[in-house]
Amino acid sequence: MPSQRFRLAIIAFITTVVFAGVGSTFATSPGSDSSKLQPNTPIINSMDELTEYVYSDSVANNPIANLSHEAQARFLAGITFSDDGVSGLYITDLVRELPASQLYELLSLFGLENAVAQIHGVRVETALDKAIVEGQVGLLSDGSRDWFKEGYKCDGPGSCVADSAYLCTINC
Repeated sequence: MPSQRFRLAIIAFITTVVFAGVGSTFATSPGSDSSKLQPNTPIINSMDELTEYVYSDSVANNPIANLSHEAQARFLAGITFSDDGVSGLYITDLVRELPASQLYELLSLFGLENAVAQIHGVRVETALDKAIVEGQVGLLSDGSRDWFKEGYKCDGPGSCVADSAYLCTINC
């Protein structure tokens, strides 16, 4: 079940979209090329930050804890990072074990929450899950979703190779 903080963030986001007619969750980073869209600042940008997060965050607030122990181990072993953040991750267990809202919450740790709408086979259990899967939550400001590839694994800088169990990001 999503945390209270996550539910409040989603409600605030939907309220912004409905009442303001906007709602991009993407922005440019300070000092970056303004033409390159990037997700909101992720909490986790490196393996060191991931390790610190896993060992320091309370289990009640840790979206990774929604996975079975075996799936947690595979997820943590299958995630890769580049200098720009997550470059690829193992998603098979995520899709099998988590509904869209929990997957959204987990991927938001890495700034990848918008990928949920494009991942095939994501489970829908609630109205929020449906909104996420239909792309009504977390759209890119220009409407594109070309910053990741499902079915590919990061195999080194700039090299995504076919592997149906993974997701390769623009950071590869």
